[in-house]
Amino acid sequence: TAAATLVAMALYAAFLTLAYPSGHVAVNVVDPRTLIGLMSGAMLPYWFAAQTLTSVDRASVAMVKHVTLQLRQLDPNSGDLPEYAKCVKVVAKASFQEAAMPVAVLALVPIVWGILFGKESLAGLLPGAIISSLQVAVSASSSGAAWKSAREYIELEGLGARRATGSPEHTTAIIAGQIGDTMKDTYGPSIQTVVKLMAMVSIVFIPVFTDPRLGGILTPGWLAKDK
Repeated sequence: TAAATLVAMALYAAFLTLAYPSGHVAVNVVDPRTLIGLMSGAMLPYWFAAQTLTSVDRASVAMVKHVTLQLRQLDPNSGDLPEYAKCVKVVAKASFQEAAMPVAVLALVPIVWGILFGKESLAGLLPGAIISSLQVAVSASSSGAAWKSAREYIELEGLGARRATGSPEHTTAIIAGQIGDTMKDTYGPSIQTVVKLMAMVSIVFIPVFTDPRLGGILTPGWLAKDK
């Protein structure tokens, strides 16, 4: 997590160097363009986390439906085995389909943002997303692991024999553990990778953002004043 944050900050530094070739790099957080970008960027990791949790839910439902269909069609007296390969195929297909939209949106956000609001606003969007993604990643990894460990603690009769496997506490811990697995294994590790992708996309499209005809089309008055 820390290494990914350092890489993202290095990419952000490269973005600033290329966006301000004169060497005078000044990111003013009081500037409304930068402030709007900063707050919007801080919200993006939370949107990504919500989308990935929803995606895992949809993929799980697809898997349950497929397994239920196989069990209904399987004759218990025939000795035939379930088609495990089809289950793997369903999971793989759902994973690619569900991951496409959140990643594509975050990859396109810097392009659209830079064209609409200019490099000054994008200079706020990126650090907002980087810092917020660090908090989301740490929170997801630690909280998810804690929820999963709570289930194992109950199963080992850490709360006593009456609150062990089969108890209402254990049932609640199972549900929490499933959510915790999603947090620490899905959006926890992936969010900072996506934020690094945002920074790299911003670097690639810098010529577009610095072009007076293309960058900051919604803030023409500010661009004229900056000149």
